[in-house]
Amino acid sequence: MLPTLATTASTPQAAFDSPSIAPLPQRILLVENSRTFTTMLREAIEQRLELPVSVASSLAEAGELLDREDGWFLVLTGLILADGDRDQVVQYFVNRGLPTIVVSSVYDEDLRKRVLQQQIIDYVLKNTPGSIDYLVWLVQRMERNRRIAALVVDDSPSARAYASALLSMYGYHVIEADDGASALRAIEADPAIRLVIVDEEMPGMQGVELTRRLRALRARDKVAVLGLSGN
Repeated sequence: MLPTLATTASTPQAAFDSPSIAPLPQRILLVENSRTFTTMLREAIEQRLELPVSVASSLAEAGELLDREDGWFLVLTGLILADGDRDQVVQYFVNRGLPTIVVSSVYDEDLRKRVLQQQIIDYVLKNTPGSIDYLVWLVQRMERNRRIAALVVDDSPSARAYASALLSMYGYHVIEADDGASALRAIEADPAIRLVIVDEEMPGMQGVELTRRLRALRARDKVAVLGLSGN
């Protein structure tokens, strides 16, 4: 969406030498041994979102695809594969640093809790009504999140790191600030920030005051602010 510039023979060569922005990864890996389900989900994602989907029915096939191609940004995987048990399957993709959504026909609350503790985006039952539509929406949300910067403002390093890790897992580009003044400088410097997570109790500038000053810089329709408090 860059503007088209008219050029002439006298245009300096340096005008063409500025570095281009690398495109975001687009490939989705769908790992599932049900052909009917993979066909429906693949067609839904490719037709509605225009994102390329590759299908594997085993961890071995998935590994070959991941090693052969670049540009992966998301994995949707079942838990029942011929060459891996449930925990193995999840750990395989987590270890590769790939955002992963588990799609399963098995509902087991203990299993679900255990899986979601492994930095998994969601655990979706594929045989429930609307599962295809929900998965398409979730993929779309993940794809859009990558274009949004989120600012986490908290004077506690552990609380800041926890919130940042969650946002990063969901695809946001995360910026951190440990006080109100740093947060305002970040807002002024980065127009991509659309979400701010603010701790209320901070030394110097409180969360309410930070929000008031932030609103003088960005309107509500430009930046969403979520306040947190330990009290």
